[in-house]
Amino acid sequence: MPLAGADPAAVAAYVGRAVREGVIDDVRAVGGRLHLGASRATLWQHPLPWLRAPGSGGMPLHYAVTNERRHPVRAPTVPGEIYARHMPKVGCTRGGAGCPRWPFGVWTARKQA
Repeated sequence: MPLAGADPAAVAAYVGRAVREGVIDDVRAVGGRLHLGASRATLWQHPLPWLRAPGSGGMPLHYAVTNERRHPVRAPTVPGEIYARHMPKVGCTRGGAGCPRWPFGVWTARKQA
């Protein structure tokens, strides 16, 4: 992937999405080009490059060794909003601007009072 004239924010977004979806494992800038790499597990075990429908699995399983113990590596953290819920009785969306951050039980108790 050529880097000359590319928007750095767009390249970062593209690479971030590819890593989150488990399509690539390694990213290196070499001679004005961006080299994207994938391990065998990523290439052959991940359904995304091969299937037309979205896969049910996430990132392929990779292992690391820490303190002489082998364990699976977690998928990268997904940026952005993970959970939002509209509360019609309160008239706001939890996690949104202008919505109180109290537990739901307190919202309903105050709304009924």
